[in-house]
Amino acid sequence: MKKKTRLVLTVLLLSVFGFCLMAGSAGAFCVYNNTDRPIHVKETDGCKMERCAEWWGVQPGDHVCCNWKNKDCNREGKRDSTVKFMIHDMKPQSFVCLGFPAKAGGWVSVTGTEGNRHCEAFFDESSDK
Repeated sequence: MKKKTRLVLTVLLLSVFGFCLMAGSAGAFCVYNNTDRPIHVKETDGCKMERCAEWWGVQPGDHVCCNWKNKDCNREGKRDSTVKFMIHDMKPQSFVCLGFPAKAGGWVSVTGTEGNRHCEAFFDESSDK
């Protein structure tokens, strides 16, 4: 009986933990680095200038996010507000996207290889991604 109780409690605990992890990313704009090099991401518009989001060295295959309800990242506080980014790889003078617009409740994918990188914005009105 003790083994069954422990197993049930363990499964319940893992389920709650997994749900918390999923809820943490819900409602956030994210920038995904789908390139072969680390990138620098700086929010340049739509945020409180002294508190705009900025991330250095986002590794290939990784992503960074900020909740669209956070008024530091999204001054207007609406899911469909426009925010803009400067995104480049970590080499000097190598801009990928400058002033790139996206919806605060959406996400940006940075793809390509050196000399052929680009950004694409996504927004799903039916999703809380």
